[in-house]
Amino acid sequence: MEVGDKRLMITLGVSGVFAAPEIFAHPVALSIVSPLLGNDFILGSYVAVTSMAGAKAQRLHTDLEGLFGDDELDASVPPHSITLVIPLVGLNQVTGSTRFFPGTHRDPEAISVRPHPQPPTANRVCPGERKSPEAGGPRK
Repeated sequence: MEVGDKRLMITLGVSGVFAAPEIFAHPVALSIVSPLLGNDFILGSYVAVTSMAGAKAQRLHTDLEGLFGDDELDASVPPHSITLVIPLVGLNQVTGSTRFFPGTHRDPEAISVRPHPQPPTANRVCPGERKSPEAGGPRK
């Protein structure tokens, strides 16, 4: 399925290497998901999103719609789902990175799939790359 400019989302079959619990039930992933959703959560989607060379940045978006179709109500209830991203390549300025906006899951204006008119300050998730407090730049 095409999900953006030169960007595909491919459903992965739970077979072969992708059926290994070390992949879909890794202890680090479980340590993030279980406290938020409980231990009896359901893996409802297992996909790879692949960006081709030259793909444009994605517009701001939510990964899933709310349960009730009412932004006010959806922002007021506990989380019903989590998108967990496991990069298979290093994330940096060349390959791109995921942006997240803390607290927007509680903001009815931000949880809709419409682009946010004036995005709040984003945090970029670039494993292995931290901001140097002194210089404000990347540090490997």
